[in-house]
Amino acid sequence: MQKGVYDKMRNLKFRVWNDKAKKMYIPDHIANDIDMEKYQVMQFTGLLDKNGKEIYEGDIVKIGSRNRQVFMRLGCWFAEMGQELGYYETDKVEVIGSIWENKELLK
Repeated sequence: MQKGVYDKMRNLKFRVWNDKAKKMYIPDHIANDIDMEKYQVMQFTGLLDKNGKEIYEGDIVKIGSRNRQVFMRLGCWFAEMGQELGYYETDKVEVIGSIWENKELLK
């Protein structure tokens, strides 16, 4: 492999919602045998919002006057309603919660 390629590869990051404890964690690692009944695993999109906050799958973001849920489809990150969430839009996007902690923000 070419020198420096590892430096340019994206570092995968995750966070985990514990349903029982009702708490969000940033784990050191995620085991293969994680009990998906108790935990919800969310991947970092690689994007930051207008305040420099990391945007994760399952986040609720404010775009203009609307709140949207962040999700992955066809290998791309999107906000609800099919509006693509890309680097060119992150100056308009603000993370305001997550579907696990603040589901009421989507109503």
